[in-house]
Amino acid sequence: MIIGSRNDGSDSGVSLRAERFNRHTFWCGQSGSGKTYALGMVLEQLLLHTELPLLILDPNADFTRLNEVRSDADTEEARALAEIPVRILHSTSTDGEQVRARFTDLSVASKAAALQLDPISDAEEFNVLLHTDVDPKTFNNESFITGLRASNDPGKLKLANRIENLQVLEWDLWSRGVEAITDVIDTHPRANSP
Repeated sequence: MIIGSRNDGSDSGVSLRAERFNRHTFWCGQSGSGKTYALGMVLEQLLLHTELPLLILDPNADFTRLNEVRSDADTEEARALAEIPVRILHSTSTDGEQVRARFTDLSVASKAAALQLDPISDAEEFNVLLHTDVDPKTFNNESFITGLRASNDPGKLKLANRIENLQVLEWDLWSRGVEAITDVIDTHPRANSP
């Protein structure tokens, strides 16, 4: 796939082998050297010329318009790009779909990190978390806390206090019944950009 032209005066284009992008790719360069622009060109070409699924983690929001076709784009390429399913999920902007996760989908280590639990110094609470099974389909913040509080177990009471004090289950990050990022990825759209 051709991604640009040479700056040495020759007429030959710069091309990359699209089939080689099915592995990890490392992209680097100095600040201002054109990495973002060049990567945008590569992503566009990968969408046009391959069936590779793309997941783009874009903390700087450089590719949030990947699903939009430029007015000066080639007519055939514009038509082809417009037909490709691309989903853009936002973490900071309230426009469009939001990046959401399920607390229940997190590993014990990730839940413990969110709750600022140390497995040694907070051993009782960590152990409760380690042995607490919840059904993601029926999980409810209030009933979960109520269930912990209904016990005479000091570890469960401490965990309930920690969850409430940190308000971890109130974070806007959680899906609370709406589509989570893992659901979006499981639908296999051609490109995701959270």
